[in-house]
Amino acid sequence: MLFRSGSRELPYSYSTFASPSCDNHMITTYNYNNKEYFLDATNSFLSINDCASFTMGKEVLQAISPTKYKVSKIPVAEPSLTSMFDTTIIELNQRKITGISRAEFNGYYNQLLQPVLSGTTQSKLKKQIQDLIGNKGNNTFFVTRVHHSNLKNRDTSIVMVYEFEIDDYATIYDQEIFVNMILDKRISKSEVKKDRTIPMEFDYKTNDNYHVGLKIPNGYQLKSIPKDVEYTSRSEEHTS
Repeated sequence: MLFRSGSRELPYSYSTFASPSCDNHMITTYNYNNKEYFLDATNSFLSINDCASFTMGKEVLQAISPTKYKVSKIPVAEPSLTSMFDTTIIELNQRKITGISRAEFNGYYNQLLQPVLSGTTQSKLKKQIQDLIGNKGNNTFFVTRVHHSNLKNRDTSIVMVYEFEIDDYATIYDQEIFVNMILDKRISKSEVKKDRTIPMEFDYKTNDNYHVGLKIPNGYQLKSIPKDVEYTSRSEEHTS
């Protein structure tokens, strides 16, 4: 059996408090070919290769026998494990845009979506997807059609294809149309302020990829596009 020491509120280790009385969670470990698998029954959607996200980085006390034990540390998963690839094509109709997106979710994103989508009826699916995605573009974002696959498979990506509409998004001035191609506004709200003193916690590291293509309306041509931007801070990295 395996015990986890510390908690999110009080993250201490066995080196600072050498007692099993500090444990607050129990899971099972399976050793095979010199690899440890940490199995947690609190999440039925976990892949066997992944640990529960709230145990990452914590020390664990492993009982080998009545007289032997081992202290291990659950590794923190790299961002590449939990990735999202969102490819979107949009069309303009005056200020309104319509689009279709194909999103692929891996790792802990998969585990987050599995229980939510598994318990959703078809009639409520569009609203559920809309709540999960958030407001693309602005608060008029509306999902019109959705399809998903690989929902029952823990070890593959969940693939979601959905069509949507966004009203009053493009800006028209004189004979020119201006379109902000960054549809997911959560990116601009995720930065940690420099003067913040209260800790901020992330459940896991992620690697999010957005690709947006625009079909240029008949009679128009591309005039300018923003320069590439790279940005790095304490909490994240962006490349566009």
